[in-house]
Amino acid sequence: MNMRRAFVLATLLAMVSIIALSFLAGCDSTPETPDFENPFDPNASNGGDPFELTATMGDSSVTLMWNQLQDFDISSYVVLHSMSIFDQFFSIGSVEATTQDIIQFEYDNPEPTATHYFKIQAFNSAGEFSGASHITPTSVDVLAMVQVNDGSRDVPSRNISLSISVTDGDSLRISQDGHPESEVVLPADISGTATELAWDLGSATSNDTTMTISVVVQFGVNLGDTNKVVISPQFSPRHLLHRGGTKAASLNPLLDIVSDGVVFMRFANEIENLPNLRWEPGADTFSDFFLIDSANSQFIYAEYMGDFGFSVTKTLPVTPDLLTAPEFSLDLPADHITDEIVVTTFSNAVALQMRFAETLDFASVPWVDYSDTSSVTLTSTPGQKSIYAQYRNDFADSPILTDYVIYLSQPLNVAINAPTEGNLVMGGTVLGVLGTAAIPSGSAVIDSVKFDGGSVFEHVTGTENWTYDWTIPRYDADTDLIVRARAWAGDDSVTTSLSLTVTQILLDISSHADGDTLTSDTDVTLSGSSSPPTEGTEISSVTVTIDGDTQIAEGTTSWSYDWHPDLVIDEEEIVITVTANAGNYSYSQSVSLLVVAPE
Repeated sequence: MNMRRAFVLATLLAMVSIIALSFLAGCDSTPETPDFENPFDPNASNGGDPFELTATMGDSSVTLMWNQLQDFDISSYVVLHSMSIFDQFFSIGSVEATTQDIIQFEYDNPEPTATHYFKIQAFNSAGEFSGASHITPTSVDVLAMVQVNDGSRDVPSRNISLSISVTDGDSLRISQDGHPESEVVLPADISGTATELAWDLGSATSNDTTMTISVVVQFGVNLGDTNKVVISPQFSPRHLLHRGGTKAASLNPLLDIVSDGVVFMRFANEIENLPNLRWEPGADTFSDFFLIDSANSQFIYAEYMGDFGFSVTKTLPVTPDLLTAPEFSLDLPADHITDEIVVTTFSNAVALQMRFAETLDFASVPWVDYSDTSSVTLTSTPGQKSIYAQYRNDFADSPILTDYVIYLSQPLNVAINAPTEGNLVMGGTVLGVLGTAAIPSGSAVIDSVKFDGGSVFEHVTGTENWTYDWTIPRYDADTDLIVRARAWAGDDSVTTSLSLTVTQILLDISSHADGDTLTSDTDVTLSGSSSPPTEGTEISSVTVTIDGDTQIAEGTTSWSYDWHPDLVIDEEEIVITVTANAGNYSYSQSVSLLVVAPE
């Protein structure tokens, strides 16, 4: 059926039923004469092309538009593209059908300085498709691709950057507003890599001005079509309070200046005063403006002179913040209990300074620079404490805010610093465990610290900073293990614990078993298996050592070693050691075999 659809045009011209569906093939009888115009008939008003596909070049994309045929069970359209009308067309995307008369598709970033050809192919809900060979292709010539700055053609400054991409031509001729004296000629990079060019647009009288950049690609002595890019000055600087918003904390606020192209600027409390003030050099910030010392709302007026040569005036409304709704909290668990003597504070206030204390009179507590996040050091006495906070700026002092903390002072504590919670450790190896123990000064001394590696408590070396060489136990598989440390001071003790996972190299000698009897001067095969530790390297080798002679076995996960015991007259006990190696780790197993004389 697909082969027949490839020749659907001839069928469509002859059979109205297929014309009505546009997709279906397989009807062998002659249909009745249609009572409507066949949209695929070359003699029809549309020339036999019902979609009437058009292509229009935009700034950086080609816009394709075509008619939608309703009541033909069309579910989607595939867009086909080629760089030559004689070459194969390839799909560049698809669009779901709608009930609109016209449908649209955007082809982004087409290859510049080239002609592009497009067709469409319609699909019905059963996945059957219309013939595309008879659909008239549309084409569009893509000139040099020119991008201004970040893509916007409304520019705040006369100094712009041009990015020009071509894939054909010898040179680029760039000029402005038809003035030959402004022309710049550059070699054309036909690799498609953008040529970057700094460009001065010159002066302008206002933001309503338009300027035109013309780019022509030269081919030998011939010139291609002119690509014109229209640019408009859009000099619209703004000034903002440095912390954002319109609430002021300072009579001397720092202002952020948002715009390119500012050459000079000046600021005033009244707009009529602007012409009387001296111009300041353009900058990203301005710190020499002072508000009126009033609790009422006011304005900051600014005049900006741009590099185009004209100025604009902007206004920022500002309200002094009277600190009526600051926020304060302590970074604590839900129960407000902590054993940390230094507690983090969170603040949200339009303030210049702040202070925190455990007493309402803030005795001997200095004001410090405001910060959203800070800290307070608690007094050492355990128990519940109220922490008071206050903020101020140039216009007002805040009410006093409060939060509380329950300080739990542990008289004795012990910690395991290495390894840490959840660590993976290697069974069968020795690991240096590091820890600390502490007790408040003036209390009893620490008598001892012990460590439990999964069986019993053992004495460690040291107390305040202690160490323990722990031989990690081995298991037949990865095993979760809880280890503990305990410190004693007089009648008091404290214990901490953490969970670890023990992994290890696994090694099995399946043949021969410990104590087996073998006959000398005969071929013997030793064999077994091994596996690497979790998250470790793979088993790199398995070695077999007999009477001090070490040889590499064949295989790793399943290994074997062929051995021919020397002839013995009576009997001899031989110890065989097998070692599995994985990265920096290895593990050995030994068996003792009795080798006897042949019968």
